[in-house]
Amino acid sequence: MNHFCRQASRLASDRLDRRLRWGERVRLGLHLAMCGLCRRNARALLRIHRVVSGAAADEERWRLDEARRRRIAEGLPRE
Repeated sequence: MNHFCRQASRLASDRLDRRLRWGERVRLGLHLAMCGLCRRNARALLRIHRVVSGAAADEERWRLDEARRRRIAEGLPRE
């Protein structure tokens, strides 16, 4: 991996956490247009980010509040 690929990899990761500055966006876009390996890597990183973000949202949606936990526990047989 050369210097430009390392820099592009860092920018591809950074753009998931913050809006890149104009110059960073241009540099990343130009490099991705020329480098298929980095382009595939950036796409894979974006897919992973979307899956993980969606999983966190699903976890929150299925989290039970205390009242529901209590009702479930009351319905379970005692040992």
